Amino acid sequence: EICRRLGVNPEIRLMNGNNFQKSKSFTSLLKKEGCKKVILLKDCHESSPSEIEGKFRESGLQKEVELCIVKNAIEAWLLADSLAIKDCLRIKKVKEIHQPEIIPKPDECLDKIFQKAGKRYLKVSKYTEELTKRLNLEEVRKKCPSFRRFKKILQTCIK
Repeated sequence: EICRRLGVNPEIRLMNGNNFQKSKSFTSLLKKEGCKKVILLKDCHESSPSEIEGKFRESGLQKEVELCIVKNAIEAWLLADSLAIKDCLRIKKVKEIHQPEIIPKPDECLDKIFQKAGKRYLKVSKYTEELTKRLNLEEVRKKCPSFRRFKKILQTCIK
C-alpha cells in the first residue's frame, strides 16, 4: 500500500532470514522474469545494520539489488503516525513516538496499542491495511530515516 501511495506498483515477494546467497538466486529469477529493479527491504531486528550491510556486500548483490535496512522492523513506520493509529483503532489517545526506529520490538509496541482497542496486531489484517492507508507519509518521512531511504530508492523506479 505504501509503495502504491508513492507512485510505484510493485510485485512483492517475501524472504525470511539473512541468506543473501538465496537472495542472489532469487534476484536472477526475477530479472529473467523481466523485473527491472529489485529492492530488498530488510528489517534488522537484533542484528546491527552494519552487520547486514557487510553480509550484503559479501554476497555481491549490490550491483543488482538496492538494499534498504529498517532499523528494528517496518512496524516502526506504522508507529510514526499516532493520529493514524488513533483514527484507525477508534481510540481516544495514542502517545506520540518521536523516534519509532529506536524501539527494539515495534511490532510488540503496536500490539500493545491494538490491545487497548480490544484487537491484536497482525502483520496482515484489515486493521493493518487500514492503518497503512491512513498513514501520513510525511510524518513517517520525518521520523524514520529508513523510510526516507526507501522513498528515495522508489523514486528511481518512477524515472
